[in-house]
Amino acid sequence: MVPMASPVEEMTSRRKMNRAAFTLLETLLVIALIGLITTTVIPNIQSVFRVSVQASVRRFSSLIRYTYDQAILTGKVHRIVLDLKQQKWSLEIGGSSTLPADQLKSQITGSDEPKAPVAQFDKVNNKDTQRIPKGVVISRASSWRLGKDKYIEDGQLAIYAFPSGLMDEATIVLKEATSTQSFKVTTRPLTGRVDVEVLNEP
Repeated sequence: MVPMASPVEEMTSRRKMNRAAFTLLETLLVIALIGLITTTVIPNIQSVFRVSVQASVRRFSSLIRYTYDQAILTGKVHRIVLDLKQQKWSLEIGGSSTLPADQLKSQITGSDEPKAPVAQFDKVNNKDTQRIPKGVVISRASSWRLGKDKYIEDGQLAIYAFPSGLMDEATIVLKEATSTQSFKVTTRPLTGRVDVEVLNEP
């Protein structure tokens, strides 16, 4: 004859079963939440970064146009200084007789020609000269002053705009920090406008 379980033992056994069932329910709930986060939240985060980089491209394009127009209107040399180390850009204005001293060009080519005096520029406060948003980086930049197909990935690069209506031909590549998608922005030297190309880089 099988001994009957006491009421206390029966209650203890039921509690153990209920606790095990609740643990399984919790596990399923956690798995469902992880699935929900994976399918909704992560893509939304990626889209936020994409919006940020597109906004940065628009801001830079606007800054190029503004710099070009201001150089003509004021009769003074303007320049955009890209700082790839600190991940920011700034707008500067020179005096009426200021011309850029191509010191970087002479260093690269090894020219022994006498260097022009260092041009004096003052920073201009502009809504487009803010720090680049998090999640967006300037991956590289180039200018005709560096030579054909030469890019820098660190340091500074200046893009000049002249009262004559000419602007340096330059390229800046903005990238999403969490994606392979990049935007290549190229200045048009005769119009001060830009061409934007979407890149998919490894």
